[in-house]
Amino acid sequence: MATRSGGFLLLLLAYCSCLAAVGSLRCPADCTCREQKGEVECERPNTLRTIPGPDDLNNIDKVKELLISNNPLACNCSSKWIQLWQSQSRASFQTEKITCIRTTDENEETVDIKDLQLDSSCRLPTARVLVGEVTINKTQDVVVTCEASGSPTPTAEWKTAKLRSKFTLEIEELGRRQVLTIHNASEDDNGNWTCIAKNMVGIAQANLVLKINAPPRILSLEYKVLFHKSICFDVHGYPLPELRWYKGSEVFMTMNHHVSTRMSKVTPYEAGGCLKFEVTSHVNNGNYTLVASNTYGQTSKSLVVTFMNPPPFRPSYTIRAPPSSSYHGTAGPTTDDQIPENQTTAYTRIETYIAVAVSSVVFIVVAIVLYCMRSRKMSRRDCNVNGSAAPLQRSTSESNGEVVSRDSLRLSRLHVVENPNYFRDSKELVIRHIQRDTIHFVGELGEGAFGRVYLGKCEKLNADEDASLVAVKTLKEMSVEDARKDFDREAELLTNMQHENIVKFYGVCTEGEPWLMIFEYMENGDLNNYLRSHGPDAVFLIKNPASHKELSNLELLQISVQVAAGVEYMASQHFVHRDLATRNCLVGEKLVVKIGDFGMSRDIYSTDYYRVGGHTMLPVRWMPPESVLYRKFTIESDIWSFGVVLWEIFTFGKQPWYELANHEVIECITSGRLLGCPRGCPRNVRSLMLGCWKKTPAQRINIQDIHKKLKDMLENRHQVQVDIVA
Repeated sequence: MATRSGGFLLLLLAYCSCLAAVGSLRCPADCTCREQKGEVECERPNTLRTIPGPDDLNNIDKVKELLISNNPLACNCSSKWIQLWQSQSRASFQTEKITCIRTTDENEETVDIKDLQLDSSCRLPTARVLVGEVTINKTQDVVVTCEASGSPTPTAEWKTAKLRSKFTLEIEELGRRQVLTIHNASEDDNGNWTCIAKNMVGIAQANLVLKINAPPRILSLEYKVLFHKSICFDVHGYPLPELRWYKGSEVFMTMNHHVSTRMSKVTPYEAGGCLKFEVTSHVNNGNYTLVASNTYGQTSKSLVVTFMNPPPFRPSYTIRAPPSSSYHGTAGPTTDDQIPENQTTAYTRIETYIAVAVSSVVFIVVAIVLYCMRSRKMSRRDCNVNGSAAPLQRSTSESNGEVVSRDSLRLSRLHVVENPNYFRDSKELVIRHIQRDTIHFVGELGEGAFGRVYLGKCEKLNADEDASLVAVKTLKEMSVEDARKDFDREAELLTNMQHENIVKFYGVCTEGEPWLMIFEYMENGDLNNYLRSHGPDAVFLIKNPASHKELSNLELLQISVQVAAGVEYMASQHFVHRDLATRNCLVGEKLVVKIGDFGMSRDIYSTDYYRVGGHTMLPVRWMPPESVLYRKFTIESDIWSFGVVLWEIFTFGKQPWYELANHEVIECITSGRLLGCPRGCPRNVRSLMLGCWKKTPAQRINIQDIHKKLKDMLENRHQVQVDIVA
């Protein structure tokens, strides 16, 4: 016999079968031979007289097929379960006709099991719990009895594998009764408990509903960042507790447009879920308390949550906290058993002290601000004369066609050089102005030299979306007239940078201060960090490396092609980036890579820059000799930097010349030394790197050829050669 359980064939005792080529019949003596499809099948019949049925209801539903033919089954009660299964179509059988052998004093006869007639001494068992529903209080004892009846005589058995409380079992009437005693019952044992009755005909069950009254317990209360920022909880108790949320000492409303309670599980005895914040800002920071109560008690648990740091500015509009109102639901953790009480605070007295203190120093503060503004303005002029670190540059064509930098736009952090024909283009796009009340701050992404960058949601940004995730760049010192002009010019410049591999600039917000720039949000952060967390050294760099699959050479080529496409576009627009590096590229979904950053790279990756002349920060590890020696930045210098970007990609984000100090790097670059070949880097890619690093700018491979060759490698990836020696 064999059964197919859960889709798999489980052999218990099968007939023998052996195959022999036609013309060479050598079956065992006790086998029957027959020819079928050019082969001879030799079968030896089984000799099972009885086949026990499954002894667990859970296993019965998993049996998909029964293979029990050719067994001399007895026509008695042991075959009754097969007859029942056939009538109920519980499983498929190898043959429609399954027979048994009836033995009399004179002879044996074969009977179809479907037609087998058995008397009342062969019937399915029944199970009965004497008291089907029991309600007790926590710590009490409970005694319940299960009885089994049927023929042949069945046995009764309680399923106790998941009982948490201590218990004892007593067998009575030769196994027909089993008594379960639960001692000092815990609310963890609330629910249904099963009693099984079984004999050779089959199996049956009955349930006990056990309800244990208990005060609430808050098992967990924790802050989690899921799709939305949430405070998640898990609560037990019977009857099911009602829930109330407090923020500080005030009842907190949880059913409004931006805050709701999402339940993940609800049973008569437990509840779990999350308090979900769709939009958050610093006004949502605070001490949140969950209070759970039922007839038998009350408990509470508190959690201090900081969703984001207060912004470095006072908004010109008011961010309102959600109005207060009670919420009744289920669940919450336990630190104390008191509902937060309303408390009075001396806000008026504190405000008076603050007003006096502020008024006493306001004159000094104003004087310091004016002095710093004047000093900074003078410093900027010095930077423009001596080699500005400002990244946004206007380029113009000299008589020999070489593109060189001329004057700077001081507020930019996109490190590009402006197209001289840009402001004369009649088809230039109009800068989009975004209303401040449509921008909602979600969290802080980082801070750069010219302001902080926030993750936000912007309403009605795209026609097909109610709200879009964006990166919001805040700009300081908007009171300076030159800064305002630079802001306008940069916004015009960015509006006209339209390419699938350049981070999209949505527009500006100039209502109130600070002024804001709104950019596309890239979910996976900067490319350098992405490469490191998906490389061979991820186990040393991130907490959960198992969830970050190592990038393949094919995926590294995909990244390289996209960066090259962005550089090619900038070159076609006569823009020079000046700080091309993986830290200034961003990664979105499905490995989409775009050039652009929001002014944070010089703070996060400070070791990548070298201070020159006391104030200018230069990325010397990515710069060609002419840029290091003469501060000369051209499209050809960007090509050198792109070669270094390729090296970064195929080393999974290592810092160029990581073994050297900055002054040693300058010596290497100016003396003609080049970066080594990354381990496992395809030779074709290494050849492109060397083409980017020609000492003479005019001899460097142009970006159009680089992009084309990388695309060809990607399309013919099976031909890409890997430098095994490296």
